[in-house]
Amino acid sequence: MTEILWVDDEPWFLEPLQEKIRARLPQVSIATCVAGSEALARLAERPPDLLVLDVLMPVQTIEEIVADALAGAEAPPDESWRLGGLKVLQEVLAKGFAKARIVIYSIVREGDAREDALRNGVNLEGIRYIHKETDLDEAAALISGMVGAPKQS
Repeated sequence: MTEILWVDDEPWFLEPLQEKIRARLPQVSIATCVAGSEALARLAERPPDLLVLDVLMPVQTIEEIVADALAGAEAPPDESWRLGGLKVLQEVLAKGFAKARIVIYSIVREGDAREDALRNGVNLEGIRYIHKETDLDEAAALISGMVGAPKQS
């Protein structure tokens, strides 16, 4: 079975799009993670066929942030938690995950996302970008098409 790992801190926002993808590709399994740390743990267990992620999301889950706060840890700088998707990308790219199988699905304008990425040392060259305001049918078609795309080495 083909697997998509979707990383976004607003999973309820994604349900209509994921339903459209499942209708196009009934054999696809879609797992959702809501924070960077959760995604990295999942990726270490089993890399998906396609990784779809948001740029603006926390590195940690709410539970991890609360546990750290209760333990007296300093809060991360805003830039650190805000760019959780880029932190996931840094790890994924460092481990050689094929760029052709990654989609950024974000509300951030593409140019701004690429600037944030470069400022944080992440090269988004070859990674597909879909804005969250894209028509759902069009976004579903683009993402569904990526599932069957060959991996680049």
